[in-house]
Amino acid sequence: MNNWNKLLVLLDKTLGFPNKIRSTVKKKGQGFDQRTGEHVFVLEYRIKVRPGIQPKEKRPVTPKLPPKPDGSMGMIRNLIAMG
Repeated sequence: MNNWNKLLVLLDKTLGFPNKIRSTVKKKGQGFDQRTGEHVFVLEYRIKVRPGIQPKEKRPVTPKLPPKPDGSMGMIRNLIAMG
């Protein structure tokens, strides 16, 4: 499997059309952005699907928040005692 096929498989998995008939990916152009110093590639991803089924909704990933302090001053007292 070449790299373009791997990219196509990843795009299919990422965008999640369960009713996919076929899909393609092509490089449409490339350039260099002088302002940011980055190489830029323009890709075209096309997918043909059977009618009537919408793509799966991707749930946004929510970051895990650190546990809330329990209100005790024990940790601060330990830090002060160490200093």
